[in-house]
Amino acid sequence: MHAAVVKLSIDGADAPAAARLTDDILPRIRSVPGVTIDEVEYHAVEESAEVDREKKYDTVVSSGQSALRALLAMNGGAVVVFLTFISHLLEEETRKVAPESMRLFVFAFSWFIGGIVLTLASYGAIFVTNVLSSEGWERHSNGAFLVTVLFGLLALACFIGGCWTAITAFQSVGGSIIARR
Repeated sequence: MHAAVVKLSIDGADAPAAARLTDDILPRIRSVPGVTIDEVEYHAVEESAEVDREKKYDTVVSSGQSALRALLAMNGGAVVVFLTFISHLLEEETRKVAPESMRLFVFAFSWFIGGIVLTLASYGAIFVTNVLSSEGWERHSNGAFLVTVLFGLLALACFIGGCWTAITAFQSVGGSIIARR
């Protein structure tokens, strides 16, 4: 008796080839006396599903980390810009900037700080998600993943809120400087 172990992974782009294998070739092999391929089919499907799951997980993790890095860079860059701009306003143009305009700049600055805090909290939630997942606590891991996504979306909302408030602040300063010249 001879035995052969076949491991099969089929890329999604090659679905027609997989259909031909399962519809045409495997039935012919199955018809040969003494050959059983049920085990081979099972392992091939299981192996293929596991590879796809790993690829999907890696893609999700990689994309999520890239999105969080971008959020951290956007909010962090805005904080640096605002610290520079506000310090410049306080040094040279204190008398030209109305207190209401200065409050708007500080409020925009607060939005960006909130975005940084939420992005860092999202990174922490990723850690919790991975710990729970490694322990096999799928339900809790899924909940922690949702918290990660929620914190990321809130960080994005903070960036948008900060930008909107900054535009309003710049418009108010532009009007007050032009009016006083």
